Amino acid sequence: MEYADDVDFLDKAKKPLDHLQPVAAEKLKVDNLFMNETKTEFTHVYLAEATETDLHGKDVRGNESWRKNKTLGSLLCSTSDITAHCIQGNVTFHTLRKLWSRRTKIPLKARLRLYNAYCVSIMLYNCNSWTAPKVMFDKLDACHRRHLRVITGHCWPKSLISNQALYELCNEEPLSSKVTKQRWSMLGHVLRMNPDTPAQRALDFAVTGSQAYKPRRGRH
Repeated sequence: MEYADDVDFLDKAKKPLDHLQPVAAEKLKVDNLFMNETKTEFTHVYLAEATETDLHGKDVRGNESWRKNKTLGSLLCSTSDITAHCIQGNVTFHTLRKLWSRRTKIPLKARLRLYNAYCVSIMLYNCNSWTAPKVMFDKLDACHRRHLRVITGHCWPKSLISNQALYELCNEEPLSSKVTKQRWSMLGHVLRMNPDTPAQRALDFAVTGSQAYKPRRGRH
């Protein structure tokens, strides 16, 4: 798979990739793409057994090394990626804290536009590929609401406002809703692709191999 200046090769085993690396370096030169073999990384993506532990006795499940690897600026693990984006969004938000405090000089609408441009864009980067549990999206929404409360000046305990009233005041919606829209948009884009593209083939594999599509026992 090629994207910008990144090329990814996928295989079930590592041995074919070892033979592919020198060949790929020569073939990519034809398209003026020069491969830096010293920076080439091998990532083994797998799900550890529930009982598997490391040398220190800690559970490996959920802490596999591939979860910290980056591809196109995003971590392979959606849960880790959402956490990282929330941290980056918080850093940017606190960097611009002087803007949020100037409520009498800068209109709320202008502050929200700046917030969406500088912070939300970071927090939702590449969100169309996220497949995380609901609890992670709840944390994303909580981080978003915390920012909106600071921007509007409705911070506990000095000023109380419900979540729904906060969204209406800012003319905003939960970030989880925006993520859902982006994921549906990406799905539509994949469905319009040629059936031979890697994304289409991966989609077919995910659907046919999923346990969720098998009939359940008992009442239907």
